[in-house]
Amino acid sequence: MSEHVALYVLSGSSSKGETVLKHIRSSDYIDEINSGEGPREECGLYNLIQLVQPSDSSIKLNSEKDVLEYHSKLLKDDASAKVDGKDAKWNGNCVLIADKDQDDLVYVLQLQGGEVEQRLKAKARSSVEVASNVSIANMSIQEYKDISGNAEVYDAGQ
Repeated sequence: MSEHVALYVLSGSSSKGETVLKHIRSSDYIDEINSGEGPREECGLYNLIQLVQPSDSSIKLNSEKDVLEYHSKLLKDDASAKVDGKDAKWNGNCVLIADKDQDDLVYVLQLQGGEVEQRLKAKARSSVEVASNVSIANMSIQEYKDISGNAEVYDAGQ
């Protein structure tokens, strides 16, 4: 079972999860890594980030704190969220939270022991590269901040 990076949409957000995922999956980085070796939908990066839809529909995620508490439960198997109808394994180093107002922006959170170590506001299409590297501890969010000159929003310019 592959491990996914979780994308959360806060309750009451005007952003729609599927729309945010479309923006994320429009990343040129996926094509760059895939390098024409097959359909982009079959590249591991295409499905790396998955929308978390709690199995218990009564769960409300109103804040970053709620997301972190729920994500901790997912990691401990005290809660569940499926991907394509199947049980899923979730990454503990990185989560994404969709911006409440703009569905092409996300917050990438680098986690350490369930707590936010660093955060980065990024264009959704630029988040695949960041999440793929942060999730395996290959690069830190600080390195992406340095690359972007501490811009308010990280954009790989795709």
